[in-house]
Amino acid sequence: MKTYEIELETLSPVCIGNGKKMQHITDYIYSEDNIDYINKDVVAEKLSKDDDLMDKYVNAIAYGTVNNQTEFDLANFLEKDAGLNKDEYISYSIGTDIQNEKELNCIIKNANGKPYIPGSSLKGAIRTAILYNYLEKEKESTLFPFLNKVEDEKNWKKNLDNLNNDLDAYFTKNNIFGISDSKLIETKRMKVLDLQRVSITPNNAIPQVWESIMPGTKTTFTLRIDTQKSNKSFNIENIFKNINTFTKNNIDRELEILKNCKANEESNNKIIEEYEGYLDDIKNLPSNEAILRIGFSKGFYFNSIAELLYQYDFEEKEVFTEYIKSIYKKVEDSNFPKTRNITRDQDQDQLGWVKLKIN
Repeated sequence: MKTYEIELETLSPVCIGNGKKMQHITDYIYSEDNIDYINKDVVAEKLSKDDDLMDKYVNAIAYGTVNNQTEFDLANFLEKDAGLNKDEYISYSIGTDIQNEKELNCIIKNANGKPYIPGSSLKGAIRTAILYNYLEKEKESTLFPFLNKVEDEKNWKKNLDNLNNDLDAYFTKNNIFGISDSKLIETKRMKVLDLQRVSITPNNAIPQVWESIMPGTKTTFTLRIDTQKSNKSFNIENIFKNINTFTKNNIDRELEILKNCKANEESNNKIIEEYEGYLDDIKNLPSNEAILRIGFSKGFYFNSIAELLYQYDFEEKEVFTEYIKSIYKKVEDSNFPKTRNITRDQDQDQLGWVKLKIN
């Protein structure tokens, strides 16, 4: 067994959701550049001692108003009606650039509000990169027969399931590598982001609000390899090489799509510039570093082996197009996906980019 300490540095905002959403009327208080998180235990204890206060609070939440007249102000209620000081009812605060109160998507954190990168997210992203490279290397015996079967049988789903099963058997029959959760990250390295989901073709941007881990944040995790179960080629150096190959090829595919779409030129050009920057970084990385994409909004290609299916599909790209149509019903052609999430600020960053380094 070999164990490695890996340093992770966020290159852009990272959002790994926990499935929970927060509402400004109950969960947080918005100010001009801060989000203040409510200490619900303190508030609940206070309300439990006063039935009238509890009724007023419940009605305000239900209707969004006080006595059906004024809009409910949570901070005003907690301070004037409940008699709590701000340092009592606020658990912690983080920075934000959102413009008003919105539903807030939460990232994975511990009970004290400190975020971390879960090992499952890291392992899933790295596993996909390794499988991609395995499939590329063994394409004569795996990928090409798959594409031919789909073409002959017109049943891509059955054959894709069989291919996935073969890949899983190759990779998971022995637990040959594992990844820990990262070390905890300080709350001050979090920020609430105003995102926009922009279309690379003419369309309206769709706003979203997310907690995030800020760019420039560093943490560590451990990666272990069972050297008795794995072959000699399955080593840390090749894993990092696989990650960089996977990232590079998917960026190339993204650039192909973006350059084929001339609409929304300003946003597209910003995304293109960012991708080209990461390509330059990958070219100049030492062998102990890799660039990976993780978490929410990492994109269709970075989450699958789809780029490989596209690359080796027949000229008409029929198998690939049918594959994505099975997942996204409204897909019209192989220039997919049509939308990207970017931050609403002047940086217009994409999400999920991290750099890994073997310590």
